[in-house]
Amino acid sequence: MYFSEKIIFESESDSNFRIPTIIATSSGTLLAFCNDRKNTLADHADVTTITMARKKLGCEWEKPTEISGFGNWAYRIGSAVYDDISGKSILFVQHIPITTNEFGQYTESERLDIERRAEEARRKA
Repeated sequence: MYFSEKIIFESESDSNFRIPTIIATSSGTLLAFCNDRKNTLADHADVTTITMARKKLGCEWEKPTEISGFGNWAYRIGSAVYDDISGKSILFVQHIPITTNEFGQYTESERLDIERRAEEARRKA
């Protein structure tokens, strides 16, 4: 038996992958899931999706594909499990609406961006 290393979810352009989970099916297929936070690595991203990659036994990893994502909703990835009796793979996620901060003005990521820009302006002054 030997092991090889492979980056499955590579952050690039607007994709920033966090919180991976992987399972194996009884046929030897590997399913990897990851949270993609668009344009930020912050916990409070305006747009988050769930991405999946598959590797069948004896084959290379397939290109990751987005399996969930709707505007104004965020996803928090949980555990993945494989049920050998039914042959089904299950990924637990929390699907939550993007909300404004406690004053009803900005989403959390907008507030963080405003604070970042204000701090950059203070440093330049």
